[in-house]
Amino acid sequence: RFAFWEGALELATSWEHQSQDSSVRHLLRPLFGLGPEMYFYSYPLSIDLDSERRLGSVSHPHNIVLHTMLELGFLGLATFLTLSLLAAYGAIRVLRSEKAAGRSDGRLAIFTAVVLAAMAGRAVEQMVGKAQVADLMVFWILLGVLIALAGVSFRRVEAPRGLTAPERSRQHPRTRSVSTIAQPSVAVAVIVLILGVGLFAARDVRGVVASRIAAQGFDLAVAGQRAAGLAKYVRAADMMPEAEVYARSADFLFRLEADARGDPFEKIVLMELALELTKRYEERNPFSFSAQSRLASAEMELGQLGLEERLSEAVDRYARLADALRSYSRTQTMVAANMILAGEAELGLMYANRAIELETEAKSSADAWLARGTALELLGRTSIAIAAFEEAIVRGADTVSESDAHFRLATIYTALGDTENAFKHKELGDMVAARLAIP
Repeated sequence: RFAFWEGALELATSWEHQSQDSSVRHLLRPLFGLGPEMYFYSYPLSIDLDSERRLGSVSHPHNIVLHTMLELGFLGLATFLTLSLLAAYGAIRVLRSEKAAGRSDGRLAIFTAVVLAAMAGRAVEQMVGKAQVADLMVFWILLGVLIALAGVSFRRVEAPRGLTAPERSRQHPRTRSVSTIAQPSVAVAVIVLILGVGLFAARDVRGVVASRIAAQGFDLAVAGQRAAGLAKYVRAADMMPEAEVYARSADFLFRLEADARGDPFEKIVLMELALELTKRYEERNPFSFSAQSRLASAEMELGQLGLEERLSEAVDRYARLADALRSYSRTQTMVAANMILAGEAELGLMYANRAIELETEAKSSADAWLARGTALELLGRTSIAIAAFEEAIVRGADTVSESDAHFRLATIYTALGDTENAFKHKELGDMVAARLAIP
């Protein structure tokens, strides 16, 4: 938790955002925050490249105060704290007034104490826990109940015993006026409640229908009917465009279908369809790391099929993805490998070096050293490339990286005319590949 909070506090000092903020908007960030659900996308920007604290992508700081401050700003935090404290203060006033009236053991006092204790427990849990929708719903319901109980207590009017209802009404006209005023308020509240429930219910029904269609698509895909399953997933994605899982599944099936086609034109058509589907999701969530990765991958494949404009788009997208996750060595390594594949050896070397800089004693990346060696080999810096491949062999023992590094060294030594080392590394590469059952 301390590592989460440290990262959140670093973000609170920089207020970095994935979008390109103007100077005015950046100045307003502390007041209004990064925006709902933007902590997940801004957190990777807060991590110091030289820090030993490199957690995975964290969607929540595990502290409701920090989370509210970062996503809604200091104004949002002040509003949240004011509302919560006022509700708690109202509950305490109810308990005091009930005690002063000699009703400490009354139903109102007991119910208020129970709800106040439950809300306090939820608040303490949210100081170290991750607020799921269900948790937040319970918290806000308890907050509303406290406010309602305070309203009941403050409007409570004691009338002398033995009086009839009309007599109590004449003696306490405020009761009648409050009731008269409350009627339209209740009506408005009921209308708002019905509209809200209808809105959420409609979305839930749409989600259930989409999930049922996606389940049918999954069954068809498992049964070998990929085209029919793909059509189901596309339909589910169209029905619930905000649900990334359907777009991701459809993208996967599009790629399988493209790989199964021998005609390059058919491959291009299918990959363009996959690209279009993921771009539709991107319109709803332009910051999604997984969507950006899928888009870059599709553009790269289309570039390999001869569409040069897609290749340049892939290079630009991979560069943006690397900057968005600049403190994550796995992302830097993946980007380095794809830059090399796109023919950008200099960029590949830059991102491979960045991945290597992010290494720790507990976590090293043989793939990063392999990418560095490949980039250096393409740039003609053979001696340094050999050293990088040898480092990849040491760090990637009994992995695909080790076999690949041996094969690259065999190629280099063959070009240098060193047949002895070339044969040795070819043989070692074959041995590792056989152990790993690599075809």
